[in-house]
Amino acid sequence: MLYSLVFLVGATIITTQALRFSGFLWFYLLKPSSVKKYLHGVAPYVLVTGATDGIGKAAARELFVRDFNLIIHGRNEEKVKRVIEELKAQGSGDIQYFIADAAKGGHDFSQLLQPFMDLNITLVVNNVGGVHMNGKKMDASSEADLVELVTWNDLFPLLLTRALLPKLRSTSQRGPVLVQFVGSQSAILGPPTLAVYAATKAFLSTLVRGLDNEEHLWGRLVECGIRAPRGRVCVLGR
Repeated sequence: MLYSLVFLVGATIITTQALRFSGFLWFYLLKPSSVKKYLHGVAPYVLVTGATDGIGKAAARELFVRDFNLIIHGRNEEKVKRVIEELKAQGSGDIQYFIADAAKGGHDFSQLLQPFMDLNITLVVNNVGGVHMNGKKMDASSEADLVELVTWNDLFPLLLTRALLPKLRSTSQRGPVLVQFVGSQSAILGPPTLAVYAATKAFLSTLVRGLDNEEHLWGRLVECGIRAPRGRVCVLGR
């Protein structure tokens, strides 16, 4: 029974990650026209969180070679600088960065983002987040671990987006702007031992829907989207 449960959880995680990555490739590689409309104005920038590994790093690379300038986020400055060197070998655009541990609270987002407020940010990829696969029941995790997980997946992208929105609304007067979040099928499946992680991704889905409706209600042009199940990208409220 335990073996079957572990197998189910493992299979769910592998499938989810594969679908997330395939969805990312569909959006950025197979449909390059999808992002061309965000290449407007003087020196357009994309801000990518969690950009030193996996989907975030792939996003940064593909957008950089498609003529976007970059603002990348990471937790480890040495690692971020290595990624920047790798990226610079593939393009000639500008790359800037900021350092913050997304799993920890207490960040001053206005201060973190201040160096970039004069840049033409047209696209935001809220990729940061994840889960430590440990097979525990929820009550076997410490309170601190659960708070860290929620902060990592929800509070950091929420508060970052809040700080960016006034700037993005200003940019949207000159052309389209998108805030893209990365979701997970776990939000629908609710797999065992991943209850809290699944809940954090469900939170993002609801947040995106509400934000997108809110922006359209007030006549703004900032769009908010999240990766939907089966690897598709869903831009809501269009």
